[in-house]
Amino acid sequence: MNRFTGELLYPTNINGYICTRAQVRAFAEEARKIGVQYIGLCCGNASNLLREVAEAYGRTPPASRYATDMSQNIMIGDEASRVSRAGDRVRKFSLGHFTEEERKQMEKLVLDS
Repeated sequence: MNRFTGELLYPTNINGYICTRAQVRAFAEEARKIGVQYIGLCCGNASNLLREVAEAYGRTPPASRYATDMSQNIMIGDEASRVSRAGDRVRKFSLGHFTEEERKQMEKLVLDS
């Protein structure tokens, strides 16, 4: 979880570069809003980041077909509801979405093993 924005970092906002995809998209959206007509990226750029810029400007480059479909993600997408109960516990733990009681139960399981 990004401590500044509260956004999930997994799986598309992991900071593999200087900026995350979400940060690049926010930059491009702000640039578009203030009227920037000519925009690009420099050092540390990657094709997935430039695609974010293009999409923020209303373009659909051929690479958009590779955009992440988060509805299929086993952790946070629609598919998550189709996973077993054990998978639900793993998902809650991974995303930090569990109650204090669930945390204590997990802690007890670890200590007992």
